[in-house]
Amino acid sequence: MNEAASGAGLPLFVAYYRRAMPWFETVRRMLNEGAVGDLRAFSIRHLRPADQHTGDALPWRRQPEVSGGGHFVDLASHTLDLLDHLLGPVAHVTGRATNRIGSGPAEDTVVAAFEHESGTVGSGVWCFSAAENLDEVELVGSRGTLSFSIFDEEPLTLRTSEGMRRIDAPYPETVQQPLIQTVVDELLGHGSCPSTGVSAMRTARVIDTILADHRAKHGISFG
Repeated sequence: MNEAASGAGLPLFVAYYRRAMPWFETVRRMLNEGAVGDLRAFSIRHLRPADQHTGDALPWRRQPEVSGGGHFVDLASHTLDLLDHLLGPVAHVTGRATNRIGSGPAEDTVVAAFEHESGTVGSGVWCFSAAENLDEVELVGSRGTLSFSIFDEEPLTLRTSEGMRRIDAPYPETVQQPLIQTVVDELLGHGSCPSTGVSAMRTARVIDTILADHRAKHGISFG
């Protein structure tokens, strides 16, 4: 798709809409303003209970031939793409994935370690067969830690030596609208869209690297 767009001289946009949401623009602004000081590391924790289903058919998100994988492919891609936007591209990633539910080949538990080109390192744990719901990213800096959710509307939390501060950020009624506006602006020649085929390909490659061993073990391929 990138090659086709480039050959035609046309832009390619991808719906990683969190890149343009005011909610996460607040995070980016706080980082740029030094709210946590020099960024050192980050952690991702995303837990949710297993899908309930009846009959023989698995939910479509647990059918790799339909969805590309499990909830990790569906949900973690948005987290990883946002971190690409906030912290810059990933230079190195390692990971392991497994299926703890036992129904179907899709991964439901994933761990990964990251190093971004900026030098920031981080880790992630995703478990989609857990007992609780948890969606949290922590950005750890020399002066404080900024925590936020990717999918929930909880206030941002900044912890420093001065204490804890909760920050409300704008959350649009239609979450895709801010990104759509950047597409319109770019097409009209007075702006740019932050989510392109090139940036999305970086996220896809990170996911492919993390899931490579699991896919090979279970014969999951898309070629």
